[in-house]
Amino acid sequence: MRLLIILLMIFTLNNDWKSDLKGFIEKRNIRGIVDILEKADKKERISAVNILLSNKEHIPAGMFINVMRPIIKDNDFMDIFVKEANRYIMDERIYPILINYHEKKGNKALIDFILKQKEGKLDYYKYAKIFKLKGILESIAKRSHAFSDLHFYSNGIMYAISGKKIYLSEILKYNDESIKLLLSKDIYTGNYKEMLLMEIINRKRGILFTDEIVLMAVIDINNDYSKAFKDDLADIYREMKQAIKHNNIMDYSYNENDEKNIKILKMVSMLYTGNYSGYESFREHINILSDVLMYTDILHSLFNSKIDIFKKQISRLLVSKFSFSAKMYYVKLLILTEYIDDGTIYRYYVLNNYKDMKPILMIIGKNSPLAYEMALRDNNISNEMIDKLKENDNTYAYILLTNYINNMFDKEQYMDFKNTFPDYPLIPLMEGMIK
Repeated sequence: MRLLIILLMIFTLNNDWKSDLKGFIEKRNIRGIVDILEKADKKERISAVNILLSNKEHIPAGMFINVMRPIIKDNDFMDIFVKEANRYIMDERIYPILINYHEKKGNKALIDFILKQKEGKLDYYKYAKIFKLKGILESIAKRSHAFSDLHFYSNGIMYAISGKKIYLSEILKYNDESIKLLLSKDIYTGNYKEMLLMEIINRKRGILFTDEIVLMAVIDINNDYSKAFKDDLADIYREMKQAIKHNNIMDYSYNENDEKNIKILKMVSMLYTGNYSGYESFREHINILSDVLMYTDILHSLFNSKIDIFKKQISRLLVSKFSFSAKMYYVKLLILTEYIDDGTIYRYYVLNNYKDMKPILMIIGKNSPLAYEMALRDNNISNEMIDKLKENDNTYAYILLTNYINNMFDKEQYMDFKNTFPDYPLIPLMEGMIK
């Protein structure tokens, strides 16, 4: 009987620490948890780790690293933790610790660990960015399980880096809600966002992206986006395209019941066809936060030859969320204002109406950088013209920007420009052309 009592006492004492540990975890008593973990012998460690992991939701992620200090310092203890942790759902408490553990064993071990994990309670966009910094994102994008957040965001960021179609194709396998969320991250420079949206349009999936596509349609007036729109919005857009083509002035009365994008297209139609008073009247009624309106307000100033106002407005646009290629287009307009102050020529330029622009240009703009663009269009570029334009920082910059937008960018030419005009104020913006 005495032996039984002694054994019972030992059993009771050995199990008290387990209930104490669970209690400390529930109460977030970090000191108490750490004391028990530090005193745990080798036989108790597996139980201690599992109690910690099975109750980890009681401890905020930011505090969990403090709890883990005695484990992280002890390699044998850490090996137990890693082995046991693999049986639990990954979250912000244990995933960073396991990443750090496997990274010490090399990239192969780290990538293998990342790829074998089931979907956890994690911000995979954040971790895809971390994997990019570690130089392993390309492997993750190619080898991760399809239709997982890890795969989606890895390919999404790789597309932002490279613009390669292989990553674009992977993104398009996901639903529009996911792609909409990806676009909200504002990671796409160049024309990658527009390429993605055009693929969505071609697949007749544009219903969630109407706002973004309206912005593209207003800026990129040369292409036809009518198949991306439905019903009244499609009709208004087609009317605008026809009016621009035939030089017809459009006029609309404001209708409060029109949805936002119909209002925008009506207003833009009047701006693009030269009905500035109609635009102004319509604009007074609209109080919408929209990148389209930021853009059209700037064009309104430019088309009305209000160059000083235009320059003040464009500084705000250049720090906005417009795509990089769009910003480079606006920089071209900014450079042109140093040479041309006739608003009519700017409206023709934005609408790609070279036929009506050319006679005016021959009178007031033949010494402007726009002459390069006209000669490029007419296949009439001479070395003499290029050498002359390279003598001035603005005209040289205009050549580079024009070539970039036309997919003719020459990095060596850009480096020559940068070395020749190192203090040119627009260089910080233009640096994106070589990324």
